[in-house]
Parts: sequence; C-alpha cells; structure tokens
Amino acid sequence: MKILFGVIIVVIFSSTLSFAQGNVNPSDMAQAQSFVASIPKVCGSNVDTHSDGSVVVTYSCPGKSGGVATGTIYVKDGKITKIY
Repeated sequence: MKILFGVIIVVIFSSTLSFAQGNVNPSDMAQAQSFVASIPKVCGSNVDTHSDGSVVVTYSCPGKSGGVATGTIYVKDGKITKIY
C-alpha cells in the first residue's frame, strides 16, 4: 500500500511539473539557461518554472570576504519581471 501511495504522489507531481513546463515560453527557458551558464562555476543555481509560465532562476555565489551573494530572477515572455 505504501508503494502504491508513493507511486501516486510521483505521478501527480510529474504531471503538475510537466503542465507548468508546458506553459513556459521556450525562449524564456533558453534565456534562463544562458544566464546560468554565464555565472562563475563556483556559484550554485537552480532553474524552475511557475504555473503562470514564468521561469525562475535562483543563484548564490560566494564572495571574497566570506559572504554569499544570492538572487532570484523571474523571466516571463522575454522580459525580466522581478529581481530579488
């Protein structure tokens, strides 16, 4: 029973993710992936999608003084809509 429940959750999550990715403009995803490729290798990053079709890039980069620079960028329809 636990296995069946786990499979159902995975199927629901996968279908939700594919629906969100289906709403994403491919050029927005390419723009986000290009940005991620341009940041230094020591930085961590993640590209995600939202149900409204926006692509979200989060990143963090270590600073020389020991601090960490973090940010989030939202891309929708070829435009950066939010930067945090």
